[in-house]
Amino acid sequence: MTVALATVSLLLTACEDEVSGIGGSISSSEVAISLDSLRYDLKGHTVAAPALESRSAYLLLGSVRVPEYGSLDCSYVTQFLPSETLNVPDTITAENVDSVKLILTVPKNYITGDSVAPQQMRVYSLTKQLPADISSNFDPTGYYDSSSPLASKSYTLSGYSYTDTTFVNKATVSIRAKLPVEFGKDVFNAYKTDPDIFVWPQKFAEYWPGIFVEPSFGKGCIAPVQSTSIYAYFPKTVQSAQTDSDGNATIVTQQKADSVCLFTTAPEVLSSVNIDYEPSDKLKNMVAQGKSIITTPGGYTVSFRFPAEEILEDYWEEKYDMGVINNMKFSIPARLIPNDYGIGLPPALVMVKTSELDEFFSDGRLPDNKTSFYSLFSSDNYTYPFSSMREYIVNLKAKGKDNITDDDVEFTLVPVTLSTEDYTDVQTGSVMTAVTALTPYIIMPTMMELDTENALVVFTYSNQTLN
Repeated sequence: MTVALATVSLLLTACEDEVSGIGGSISSSEVAISLDSLRYDLKGHTVAAPALESRSAYLLLGSVRVPEYGSLDCSYVTQFLPSETLNVPDTITAENVDSVKLILTVPKNYITGDSVAPQQMRVYSLTKQLPADISSNFDPTGYYDSSSPLASKSYTLSGYSYTDTTFVNKATVSIRAKLPVEFGKDVFNAYKTDPDIFVWPQKFAEYWPGIFVEPSFGKGCIAPVQSTSIYAYFPKTVQSAQTDSDGNATIVTQQKADSVCLFTTAPEVLSSVNIDYEPSDKLKNMVAQGKSIITTPGGYTVSFRFPAEEILEDYWEEKYDMGVINNMKFSIPARLIPNDYGIGLPPALVMVKTSELDEFFSDGRLPDNKTSFYSLFSSDNYTYPFSSMREYIVNLKAKGKDNITDDDVEFTLVPVTLSTEDYTDVQTGSVMTAVTALTPYIIMPTMMELDTENALVVFTYSNQTLN
């Protein structure tokens, strides 16, 4: 549907005073602003999601079996960022360390599955350096000694260990596992004898490559691990003044438990989720029927052909002397796949030229509105809208109809986690949003069907006809 929004007739005539009319000119023109709002079949097709870098702010641990979604097993590997110095009194030595704990912090709002379900994890020391190009299909076999776990811990994520009020007020739950005390003593001694080990993360990784954490029991819950930290605990002597009922003051010496964080995960160090996902028969049947299915983490994504050639063909068929493309918007309807585990839709998608997909993520690129775009899910109308595609279509118009190739119009959609920042445009004064970081979405399992047969393109342009 094409709608002419405005037509302006301009009549320019020479002024006739006492000057001869010879040489005067009369010209006129019409300016039309048109809006094309058309639905297109994108010929979308489901493809296997590529193995992408799975480094993010969260690491996944656990297993779920969901009839509609399938089976998902997640483990992770990580290096650590050491404390540059131990913030403890000089009187505290390795011999004072009486326990060491590994603490995994899990945000409650992102837990998938039954938080009451019993789980178990095993933790292993890595025996060699992780590869720099690690991705979600990484196999840790050969990077640890399976016969020598560092720790094993049974747990639930229900928060039953807290009082009701405490649990409600806390945004996270913790999984705590005891590590060998000798491990902590060795670290204390290393801080004293060779402090340079702990100055740079790369040097520390040579001293200790990190850990591998895997689920060893339980199929009902996936935990998004926000941080993984190791603490050493030791008794601390504390003196305080106390006054008895007669007003006599005495100094009381007590032993209290104290602790120090030895290492923690951080963006500066290497970490990765190992994803083993098998889609359900339901999803496989939908794919076989030609449905456009997207799942996370891993599994399926969708590729399609954007109808740029059809849009420009209609634009070029218009009879005008000059034309200007004002804007182009694009949206795809989405459908939730019902399930009892609360598995929903991903919050954002990135649309990238298929030929540039691998480099887009490996190079840490951001959407440029030329060959890559992003969309936040709209719960108002259950669509993913892409609102800034003008530069893309303008560049294709400049190439000319005979020079547009498959590479220009073939795209892939990938669920992502976005970090954004608002700023004020100095020219217009309006508040704009810029994407500052982007990673593949892995924090929770998601699944959806995209209605690629009914994508909506809104194309606005102006043309001028000279008479």
